[in-house]
Amino acid sequence: MVHDRFSAVQGQLLVHAPSAFTPEVLNSLADSILNALSTQRCDIIILDLSNTNYLDKEEFYALKRLAHMAELMGPQLVLVGLNAGIVRYLIDTNVDTSKLIITRDIEQALNRQKAMT
Repeated sequence: MVHDRFSAVQGQLLVHAPSAFTPEVLNSLADSILNALSTQRCDIIILDLSNTNYLDKEEFYALKRLAHMAELMGPQLVLVGLNAGIVRYLIDTNVDTSKLIITRDIEQALNRQKAMT
């Protein structure tokens, strides 16, 4: 369970992603986020990937599906903190990153959200 990785403050849900994903971890993460959204108001979900060492296509597309699920419930999901190796892999393998919001860090994600309100 990933509840201990969640922080909720003033309409913002901050989720610290694990260093590695498995299908079970991704499913648990999605369930936890969707359950949190059903019980509390949230304008933005920030998924902090700065501690994630590796992300393959399947895992990335699972996060993209999660972003779509969250958006259907209201808030936007912002991916933050992708490391250089993950970025290079995503580009080298032509992974479609369109329709996703990706920022350098949490501060940039929060500033982006403030500018939109």
